[in-house]
Order: sequence, then structure tokens, then C-alpha cells
Amino acid sequence: MKEEYRPNALLDAYADIDLTEFNLPFSGGINYTTSPDGSRAEIDLNKTFEGGMGSVTPSIGYTEENSVDSKVKSYRAGLDADYKIGELDLTGSLFGQRDNFNGVDVGTFTKIGLGARMGMFDVFLNQQKQTGYEPDYYGSVGINVGNNSRLQYSDSNRGDPTVSFNYNRKF
Repeated sequence: MKEEYRPNALLDAYADIDLTEFNLPFSGGINYTTSPDGSRAEIDLNKTFEGGMGSVTPSIGYTEENSVDSKVKSYRAGLDADYKIGELDLTGSLFGQRDNFNGVDVGTFTKIGLGARMGMFDVFLNQQKQTGYEPDYYGSVGINVGNNSRLQYSDSNRGDPTVSFNYNRKF
């Protein structure tokens, strides 16, 4: 556990616990900070499952922030995978987050995303929704060409699609 002292801040407090130091069946951390202006509490937990072809790591998290005029609660969940099938590497992430706002800005914000890489190909999809607004969608598909180049197609519901090509030559 870390403790931090700040002069002239007698009402401030800070605690950070790294759960990897304990013999638990999961990893993560707990953090708590408070001051006269508000407080923040956060917990993140994850567990990696290893197998003959790779690993999968589910995770969850919660954050609560309180200030004089607002309160925000965030809920997170994710799943990361890293597998190898023969010579082919497969990695991917799936995540979701929901924020609940109370106080000055009342409403919710939700974000869901998916990212994956298979060999030289990758894909990323993202959806965001805020109370009172239409959802935003974004996605991209890319391919690594050789060791130094990348071709990517991106699109969203807020603009025209784009195609980009990056060439990084090392001198």
C-alpha cells in the first residue's frame, strides 16, 4: 500500500493497493483519493487463464467520483485474448463502459468496442451513446504491408469514409 503526504492538506487522503502482492485468485488494484473538493474510488479486477494455444483475460472495473456539484459512476467490463494457431497470431479485445452522471449533467454515456488482429489484418469497431444524442459509430479495417507500410479504411456515421496509406522508411 502506498501512502502520500501533502503539506497543508490535512483533509486529503490517498490509498493505493496493488492486489498482486496478495495470494488471491485474481489480480488488479484498489485506489481511493479524497480531498476537500471531492473523492475518487476505483477498483479493477482481472484474471488470466492460460491454455496450450494462448490466454484469455476477463476484467471488470468500477469507479465513483464525487465532487461538490456532481457524482459519476463508471462500470467497465472487458475481455482480452491472445492465441496462436500454428503460425497465425490472433489477438483481440472486447470492452464496454457505462458512465452514469448525476448533478449538473444528468445522463449516461455508454461505449462498446471491439478490436482484433489476425496476422497482418486488424479491425476496430466502436459505438458511443450519450443521453439525448444519436449514437456515434466508428470502424476501421487495416492491413500491414511488409514491415514498414500500412493500408487502412475507416468509416463512421459522422463523416465520409477515408483510406490511408502510411509508409515508414527507416534510414
